[in-house]
Parts: sequence; C-alpha cells; structure tokens
Amino acid sequence: MISFRQRPAFVWYPSPLPALHKLQRLVDHSTRFWLWCLTTHLSDACSAIGNLEYGQLRIRNKHNLAPVTTFW
Repeated sequence: MISFRQRPAFVWYPSPLPALHKLQRLVDHSTRFWLWCLTTHLSDACSAIGNLEYGQLRIRNKHNLAPVTTFW
C-alpha cells in the first residue's frame, strides 16, 4: 500500500502545469485581442462603406439619376 508521504512516479517535478497555464492564457488573450481588432476594423470598414454608399445615393438623388445598387 502506498503511503501518502511518497510521491507517485508519474508526477513530474517541477510541474509543467503553471507554464502551460501561462501559455494558454497568453494564447487566449492574444486571440481575443486579434479578434477584437478584426471585428473593430470590420465594423469601421462596413460603416465607412455604408456612409460612402449613403453619400453617393444622396448625390445621385440630388441630380435625379438612377440610385446606386447596394453592396449587400
């Protein structure tokens, strides 16, 4: 019977779990950061395209021309 004072043979020392946890947190935060950048830039680009499209629509309607076909 194994006493509780003995360390089992399969436990590594030092344990790699803190380093793996730090690596996982780093990857998680960088992934969140890049996803945030991507979505922010996508929303900015979409709103810019929408503003441009709205401006073209106003200009064309002002000159009584055919309306602009939408991108979406």
